[in-house]
Amino acid sequence: MIPPTLSPAPSALSSELLDSLRRLYAEPRENEDKAELHVELAQLERILPQIATQLASKYEFDTAIDRGGSGVVLRVVDVNLSNVLETRDRKVYRALKIARPIEDRQKLLNALILKELKTLAALTHSNVIKLYYANSIIDGDLSRAFYVMDFVEGAITPSSFLRRPKATVKDLLGVLRDIINGMAFLFSQNVAHNDLKPSNVLVGQGRAIISDLGSAVNLTNSDEETTITFTRAYAHPDKLRFASLSTDSNRLRRTLLTKDIKISWDLYSLGLTILELLDHFASSHAPDAIAAYDYRYLRLMGSRLLDGYSPERFRPYAFPKSFYSETLLSKTRQTRSGGC
Repeated sequence: MIPPTLSPAPSALSSELLDSLRRLYAEPRENEDKAELHVELAQLERILPQIATQLASKYEFDTAIDRGGSGVVLRVVDVNLSNVLETRDRKVYRALKIARPIEDRQKLLNALILKELKTLAALTHSNVIKLYYANSIIDGDLSRAFYVMDFVEGAITPSSFLRRPKATVKDLLGVLRDIINGMAFLFSQNVAHNDLKPSNVLVGQGRAIISDLGSAVNLTNSDEETTITFTRAYAHPDKLRFASLSTDSNRLRRTLLTKDIKISWDLYSLGLTILELLDHFASSHAPDAIAAYDYRYLRLMGSRLLDGYSPERFRPYAFPKSFYSETLLSKTRQTRSGGC
């Protein structure tokens, strides 16, 4: 546990930050209650000034940017590096993450954030989100952990990136390469991600970055008990056994010994991620955007990571409509044209 720091009087939040935070909490998502969101928002408006005070001279709050299942993410300004630039119109941004203060789940979510930052502290790779600072504040009987990580300017999900009209097969291969490299690095550090899926990858600044390591586990301490949360749709069938519902019908939780976590579970999620991103690219572009051989090769590569299983949503995993026939027709025309 990070030793909590006693802070002086809390700093006031800017009106711009408060407005962005309230917009972030304006509408409930699936299985969320609007009244409960208002309570959570009030908690954040009470907690964040304490964090701002502790971060003074290091980071300044800028705007709220995301509300995930377990945490809230704010964009912050790196004060020291921004001062080095010596210009007001250029700032160095980072992202700060804190557990959502949901009344009946905040201890669990706080533990997930703490586990995530401890995992990130030992990892440095261009395709894995990077940690810069971590600490906690005292809030009643709870030590609230938070950390500062990479802020990827203009980041979007790989699905959105590959569905762009100007995306090419080179972009697809680059995204897949980066995800595979990031996962290979985690495996080399004896770390299992446990919740890999396209939405837990960011694409920006010319690379794909694996993020959201809240369920990541270092497999070194094999007899240690741990709790992981994960997404049902991307989970290996063996992983689903003895799992219980978490926040919604698609989020599950399982407590087990570290030695019972299998790397094959991450490989299964990686296979589904490859197949899904391949489908998103191919179904959003003309048939000649990717060669039939390349398409089938990538499909085979993803399928071989599924540990012999065939998920219903990828059965049968057909080419996009008219893909094969149109590609074949195009090649026939090229052959005839070359023979004239």
